[in-house]
Amino acid sequence: NLDNYKQTSEQYAQAATKAESHIRSHAVQHILSEGVQPRYTAAVCTDIQGQVFQCYRDNPGQTLACSSLAKQYMTCIQQAKQGNEKRHLSDSLGHIENTC
Repeated sequence: NLDNYKQTSEQYAQAATKAESHIRSHAVQHILSEGVQPRYTAAVCTDIQGQVFQCYRDNPGQTLACSSLAKQYMTCIQQAKQGNEKRHLSDSLGHIENTC
């Protein structure tokens, strides 16, 4: 039974690797053929995020002790999203103006 399990596990791993490779190659071909530009995102609010995690570690079971920091973190994330939406809209409008 152990040999059968090992053989089956190896076959599964090989099939998964082959499937993943196949999917990735098709995704790359699609991106290249469509001229799609990859979208890169930068980490935001990392300082306050670290403070929130540290607060939770320092105060196990006392999530309310960290609620103020958590609220600041959520506000930071919302502001980053709004800024990103404005930049995206501005980029889109600039592209439209350049094509007209």
